[in-house]
Amino acid sequence: MLSGNGHENTIYELSGKNLTQEELVSILGNVVGKEVILQQVDDTTYADIMKDAGVPEFLIPFLVSIQEGIREGTLEVESNDIEKLLGRPATPIDEGIVQIVKGISSLIEK
Repeated sequence: MLSGNGHENTIYELSGKNLTQEELVSILGNVVGKEVILQQVDDTTYADIMKDAGVPEFLIPFLVSIQEGIREGTLEVESNDIEKLLGRPATPIDEGIVQIVKGISSLIEK
């Protein structure tokens, strides 16, 4: 669709309803049926956690900047562009997380 006519020089914001990290963790906990702990850490600690998790070094500054953007509110853009492009309501976040968790579970089982 985006490669078709009528989308030239148009910027689409593919976001939905803004959620806090606390809200997202709560939804994830409800989906997996377990308490999920949100750990707030400073940028240096976050970078160390990502490094220890095996994230490639070149990606760590990018991930830290995303967390900075979340903390400072620069990523808080609510838009219904995705619904316009899909021509239907977006999948609710809890349903989307269910689909992701099921997909991951099926990969682990293989």
